[in-house]
Amino acid sequence: MAASKCSGCNSMFCKIHFFEHRQQLKSELECVIYEHDMLNQQYFKSSSQNNTENELKLFNIINEWENDTMSKIRLAAEQFRQRFQQVIGEKKEKVRKEFQTINHELRTRQNVNDYVESDLSRWKDELTELKEKLEMIPTSIKISTEISDRLNWSSMVQINDTNTNNTEGAIPINRVTKDQEQWSNVDQYINDLLLPPDSVLDGVLEASAAAGLPPHNVSPNQGKFLHLLAKITKARKILEIGTLGAYSTIWLARALPSDGRLITLEANPKHATVARLNIELAGLTDVIDLRLGSALDTLPQLSTEGKGPFDLIFIDADKPNNPQYLVWACQLSHSGTVIIADNVVRNGAVIDATSNDPNVEGIRRFMELLAVESNVSVTALQTVGSKGYDGFAIALVTENNPIMKES
Repeated sequence: MAASKCSGCNSMFCKIHFFEHRQQLKSELECVIYEHDMLNQQYFKSSSQNNTENELKLFNIINEWENDTMSKIRLAAEQFRQRFQQVIGEKKEKVRKEFQTINHELRTRQNVNDYVESDLSRWKDELTELKEKLEMIPTSIKISTEISDRLNWSSMVQINDTNTNNTEGAIPINRVTKDQEQWSNVDQYINDLLLPPDSVLDGVLEASAAAGLPPHNVSPNQGKFLHLLAKITKARKILEIGTLGAYSTIWLARALPSDGRLITLEANPKHATVARLNIELAGLTDVIDLRLGSALDTLPQLSTEGKGPFDLIFIDADKPNNPQYLVWACQLSHSGTVIIADNVVRNGAVIDATSNDPNVEGIRRFMELLAVESNVSVTALQTVGSKGYDGFAIALVTENNPIMKES
């Protein structure tokens, strides 16, 4: 009987067995094709919306994060609404007390029939004034929402390829940062544990918020850091560029000895007005000299007046002008002067050389000037906390009046 050789397994079969062998292979092929078709249907032909069970588990992690985050935002929003209602209620209560006084007099005089034309005119005027006060309540309150300046939402979730150890294997979502809520909670823990209650500083923050000032002040623990730095350096003369509501100003001024003085520069008239009231509240009007006007105008005046050199200089103003502020800070310094600049990391944006954000451009130029100045020893620190992700630059001047030029 003729025999046939299988080219696959090289076995010899008689004609009948060879046919059976091929039938067996055909059956196995059909099984392979079935697996192929199932794989194709499940992973490649199905809609991108139809994910596998394991993929859905990963999606659920993101969904849970979304729901948890939204719950926290809704809780915070409800707290803000309650606080807003409280502020409105407090303002209305003040007007209500005035109304009760008028009401009591009006009803009493009506009952005894004791009133003349001048009384009627006065009551009308007083009621009109109260109505105007009530109508002005909403306009006297400013609500600032600045979450976009503090939170980098795309950095809240990290998706990495676990089969690679380098960042090139990661899906292009920004590197994760710690949860903002955790940063704030840690700040609160530090403040509660290490910073004694301070009604004056609390009042400064409340007055600044009530006046509608932006919440760009340093945090309490950062304020204490500045205070300690001024103490450590035994500063007697401090210069601050950027006052806002004078929160950091007061922290610094409290570190001065009895004969110490602080000059702070503020360009915004409204900010300066609020700051002066806060400085008075802190009992530091004899210690703090607030200069109103553009710092690029007042800094040369300080030089002309011979107010320098300063022992400590804090720069916390408009970031595009930081390079010029640094030049003047160096001119108003001496060997041993400490220069501190706030907000130099800007949620990591400082590393973006292509950024056209004027704030980032100003910070980068500021850092570059420090890098090439041989008579200044400098470093920068990243910070996280209730104010988000940012950082300080700290420089020590090592030579009197280093010559620095902003090209």
